[in-house]
Amino acid sequence: MSESEQWRELSLCAQVGPGPFFPGEEGSGFSTYAEGRRICAACPVRIPHCLEDAMENETQWRRTGLVAGLSPAERDQLHAERTRQAAAEPARVLIGGAA
Repeated sequence: MSESEQWRELSLCAQVGPGPFFPGEEGSGFSTYAEGRRICAACPVRIPHCLEDAMENETQWRRTGLVAGLSPAERDQLHAERTRQAAAEPARVLIGGAA
């Protein structure tokens, strides 16, 4: 595991298993995200590490389960909002080193 991924060892989801984060899947034992959200809310690496890892590395075609306390649909919305914000920011041109 690289140094930049060591935060994963501190995550609470790594300590409890996948069930609460994938409700409704065979053998999960959970029918809603409620328990997973409770675990994520207490997790010391939820923000920024877990959330930013999901935002940077997952694609809309492979978003599954609860990540950083957000469902796939909620992460879709966050990705869309971040894309809109990035598009709305004015381009910055550096002239002679000044912003």
